[in-house]
Amino acid sequence: MTHHILLDTLSEALQQEMQASLGVMTFPAGKVLFSAGDLCQGLPLVLGGSIKVQMTGLSGHSIVLYRMGAAWII
Repeated sequence: MTHHILLDTLSEALQQEMQASLGVMTFPAGKVLFSAGDLCQGLPLVLGGSIKVQMTGLSGHSIVLYRMGAAWII
């Protein structure tokens, strides 16, 4: 069973419905999950570890926008 703090805000019935449809994926460090301009494919919830959200500026350098750990909601 998958758990994320966001699910705690839902009614019991909706929690059960969400649990039935959630998929858990694991990614290696450094894996690009999506890029600017991509269509939204869902709401990613971090269950363990952390992610770094960054973009490439006009200068070509990477800019870290924020980091997100397990159970964070941004």
